[in-house]
Amino acid sequence: MRKTLAQVWDEQQEYNNKVQELQERNNTEWVINYILGAHSELSELLEQTHWKTHRIERTGRFGPNVLEELADVTKYVFSMWQQMGYGEQDMLDAMHRKHEILEQLMYQDTRPQLQERNILMLDLDGVVANFREGFMQWLSGTPWQDILTLDERDIGLHMDINNGWNYHSYHQAKMEFERDGGYGTLPSIARIKKCVNALHRVGWYVIVYTARPYRTYKRIWSDTWLWLKNHDIETDELHFGYDERVVAASQYKEENHVVAIEDDPTLIKRYVGCNIPVLLCPQPYNQNIFLNNDYLRLIQDEQEHWDISNAVHNTITTGSFHA
Repeated sequence: MRKTLAQVWDEQQEYNNKVQELQERNNTEWVINYILGAHSELSELLEQTHWKTHRIERTGRFGPNVLEELADVTKYVFSMWQQMGYGEQDMLDAMHRKHEILEQLMYQDTRPQLQERNILMLDLDGVVANFREGFMQWLSGTPWQDILTLDERDIGLHMDINNGWNYHSYHQAKMEFERDGGYGTLPSIARIKKCVNALHRVGWYVIVYTARPYRTYKRIWSDTWLWLKNHDIETDELHFGYDERVVAASQYKEENHVVAIEDDPTLIKRYVGCNIPVLLCPQPYNQNIFLNNDYLRLIQDEQEHWDISNAVHNTITTGSFHA
């Protein structure tokens, strides 16, 4: 009788339960035990590959125990998922998400050089993702809800400084927000989303750049990518970094037409300094930027998305917003 993945998963769980009744260990100790077991079995599997090749020995076959060693490694991996509280569907969903990410990263690493394209450099937080609203919603019900409160005069880029928050408290809260997938819960900003999608549908190549710390919490990559998909924001690439976006835009500009949508005053000035047109997403902290510049245009709240996208599209022939 052929077994299904679900049946094998359940068999492994039943076996682990029996073993754990015989040996008293805490959760962490069991996970360490499974990691060491998998490591040991991987060494056994390595031997089945005949990796120590000699001149007189040439074989294209694996050793006779390869199936047994593969089964042992897989059983330990299943055990780790189960011991950490995940179910079969959690494992499959995580593997599917990982597959999507790897496919996207492979595409970004191997795609042909961009030439004669219209490229939109898109920031996320404060532009198409409402970080402030989402973060404050997340704070509700946490230990920080009565400590980190908004000041009505909050007009700055940095929430902690402008609201007089204790930085340690803010840092701890933000770390937990990032660790637990908070970026995946942010609301989108409709007018920017419509603008981006309108441009993408007429052929613009959309590259998202964000300063989110995905190297600290690797899940931020998938949280961000899935957020873009779930909110139907049409994008082609996702990258992480701060100044890197200006460097990349300057390089793309040599053989393409590039426009940015940005809210950060520093990055806006750097883009403009490289003669890259910028659509300025209005926020209280960027109202003092001098707009009498051919490379800057403010996105007005009352503007329809097609007016915005037309303004961007018209820069193809002029190189700026004002000929």
